[in-house]
Amino acid sequence: MRAGVNSASPHGLEDLYPVAGRKRLRGEGRAGHYVAVDRYRDPVALEAQARDETRHGATVGHCARLAVDHQFECSVGHRRILGRNFGQRGGRVKPLRPGTFPAVGSAGREARIDHGALRANAAELVKRAEGRTIFAVLKADAYGHGAVPVARTLLAAGCERLAVMTPGEASSLRDAGVEAPILVLEGAGEEAAGELAGRGCAVVVHHPGQVEALARAACAGPVAVHIEVDTGMHRMGAKPEMADGLLRSAIETPGVVVEGLMTHLAHADEPDLLPTLAQLSRFREFLKRARAAGAAPSFVHFANSAGLLCGEVLAEACPEANAVRPGLALYGARPAPHLPGELRPVMTLVGRVASLRTVEPGAGVGYSATWRAERVTRVATVGLGYADGIPVAASNRGALQIRDRRYPMVGRVSMDSVGVEVGDAPVAVGDEAQAFGDGISVEEAAGAAGTIAYELLVGVGGRVPRVHVGV
Repeated sequence: MRAGVNSASPHGLEDLYPVAGRKRLRGEGRAGHYVAVDRYRDPVALEAQARDETRHGATVGHCARLAVDHQFECSVGHRRILGRNFGQRGGRVKPLRPGTFPAVGSAGREARIDHGALRANAAELVKRAEGRTIFAVLKADAYGHGAVPVARTLLAAGCERLAVMTPGEASSLRDAGVEAPILVLEGAGEEAAGELAGRGCAVVVHHPGQVEALARAACAGPVAVHIEVDTGMHRMGAKPEMADGLLRSAIETPGVVVEGLMTHLAHADEPDLLPTLAQLSRFREFLKRARAAGAAPSFVHFANSAGLLCGEVLAEACPEANAVRPGLALYGARPAPHLPGELRPVMTLVGRVASLRTVEPGAGVGYSATWRAERVTRVATVGLGYADGIPVAASNRGALQIRDRRYPMVGRVSMDSVGVEVGDAPVAVGDEAQAFGDGISVEEAAGAAGTIAYELLVGVGGRVPRVHVGV
């Protein structure tokens, strides 16, 4: 039976028949050439046209020119299983060689994590810290990069301590054998206090109930706590009028020891530093009262990435601080464009061109046809969607980079793909398309979607393998 005839596919595409042999390959570990063709047209009759249209083939052991429809240049390639499920976080997808193409349905999604860039950023922030202890912030799976391998690289690069948000994030690092000091920023209730105490984690406390829970859980010695005072963020931490009582509770309660005093800056990413200086003034007033109450913390800290990149102005405004808590800057993004620093992007998010098609003037692309072609043009469908980290808000606003050139997104971003207008450019099925990274900065990509770099990084979906490079 000829491939493409009497297909049962609801999409008009034959289900992954091998080009040669006309038999399905049943072993998941076996390899073969696969092609999907339009069931309503004869692939043999279209072969000459296809050669002119696509000018590419799939080379694995031999070269093949494959018939495609003018309206649907299908994905072609060599299919093989690479040892891990593509959807499993941490799985590694081997990049295809130039001139080869992924199998039908393989969008080549991956987030490359450049540990050379991570080390360079750590070195830059260590230099700017000027002797202050660095608590490297690894919350939300190291901002989507993969907390365990990132932790190991940052510790080796001079970051002495780690900070996470939740007890579960701390436990995951301990389970992976990370023994460095960990600070849990969210604090802990009764249910998590025992585990954190038993695993040697320091905990931020925001109210006396947390102090009492940690004291009851202490078994192998006192639990280290950091008292957070709210100086203007109005999110977490004890209000100034309650912070003194929280501090006294921690000092007087057996089973806990006050290791740190801290606050969090709400405006450090803004050019006007007056609100931040006002916060630091309130923080210093608390520090004076804390010393008078007998507190002798090992660490005093307020600076997030923005606070650290602001430099001497904030460091001089609170000379008692001897530690910093950078997060976003470690991953190569600036909290605001005016902030200085030689930073390199750590994550590069890529997919591959899954199909190319010609669209006529007036033809709509994607759900609800939010974009219509003004002329005859070509649209590439790239296998990256909002399940992978491309916000719907980037529809008709963002761009992808293919072969070192940027192309505008067209049509609504869908769960698994997005269209880009490539016109007559030499773009082919299987080409890599970058959403952000070392070509398009994550800050720029976020700006096009009306959001922030933080959200793009942590929004990269769990089915996107993190490929760690230069570990």
